[in-house]
Amino acid sequence: AVAPRGSYAQIKFEPEGLQFERPVSLVMSYDGCRVQDMPNLRIVYVSDNLEILTILPTVRNRWNETATTQLDHFSRYMLAD
Repeated sequence: AVAPRGSYAQIKFEPEGLQFERPVSLVMSYDGCRVQDMPNLRIVYVSDNLEILTILPTVRNRWNETATTQLDHFSRYMLAD
C-alpha cells in the first residue's frame, strides 16, 4: 500500500486488480481534511488520473473522523465529497 502525498486523502494498493476471497474493510481518516459536504463524504475507487470510477457505500464516524467501506480488490481509493 502507498499513500501518495498531495491535496487528496488517497491510498493505492498493488498489485492493481488483485481480488480478495472475501471483502475487507478500508478505514480512511478525514482528520485534517477540508470536507465541504459531510453528508456526501464517500470513499471512491479512482483511476490513476483520479477519475472517479465507482462511488462506494461508506459509513462515516464523526467521533473519530473516519470513513469505512468494503473492498473486494486492490486499486486506488480516495475520499471525495
